[in-house]
Amino acid sequence: MIIGNSLFLTPALIEDIKKRKKEIPEYRHFEMEPEIREIGEMLITLRPDLPPVRDLLFLSRVFMSVFPKDQPVIGFNCLSNFIHSFHFLSFYRGDKSEIDLRIQLFEHLMELNVPTVKEHFKGLRLETRMFLVGWFLSLFANCFESG
Repeated sequence: MIIGNSLFLTPALIEDIKKRKKEIPEYRHFEMEPEIREIGEMLITLRPDLPPVRDLLFLSRVFMSVFPKDQPVIGFNCLSNFIHSFHFLSFYRGDKSEIDLRIQLFEHLMELNVPTVKEHFKGLRLETRMFLVGWFLSLFANCFESG
């Protein structure tokens, strides 16, 4: 079941997704709150074309922390719509040409705006690909501690 952009999931539809979701074995190895793990599993049920990457769990934590705990539907809706945007969907699908394009753009912008940082990275032999994909997949959410 793949749904397009701008979806609105009703509480009943979310309950249906919860019933049909399967435990994602890869998620058992991450230290994460059970409700956040469940959100990640629901996302994979909603979008079976997405790989179960840890970054989805980091994003889930951020989106769910913004909304009241008694209204998880709102956070899940926002997160679902965010994931469906073409800017991020290509990263989660691992579309190499789209990822390469964004890396090139980032490197160009870094050259224009912070050339000393770019030169420093070059001196360290730190390739943009080594950190940028993780940053984009998690939107820096993997920097926050749980709690």
